Amino acid sequence: LIFKRGNEGFDFIFLDPPYDSDYIKRALKLIKSYDLLKKDGMIIIESTKMLEQEEDSFKVLKEKKYKDIFIYILTGEDYEGYLSGKF
Repeated sequence: LIFKRGNEGFDFIFLDPPYDSDYIKRALKLIKSYDLLKKDGMIIIESTKMLEQEEDSFKVLKEKKYKDIFIYILTGEDYEGYLSGKF
């Protein structure tokens, strides 16, 4: 289900789909097509797969691998903020 009122978007969207599924790719397409992320918002993804960079609508701000798990922080293509520090 997609919840959005008016022109409001989300500051943060968390994606932690079942491992070995294609839900991340599908979710990113829906986020873009429904314009669900605010201009300065972030998408945080946990996955066992490396992120496929065919989705040009978002850019990877940070990525980290912990054993078998990948953590990604994505932003919209117009993001002008700054994220510092380790995670």
